[in-house]
Amino acid sequence: MIYRLILAGLLWTFLAKRMLCSA
Repeated sequence: MIYRLILAGLLWTFLAKRMLCSA
């Protein structure tokens, strides 16, 4: 369960960085 939370967090931070970079 905790593993999934960590993976989700990394995925969201990655997506956020990509959006900020492309914006």
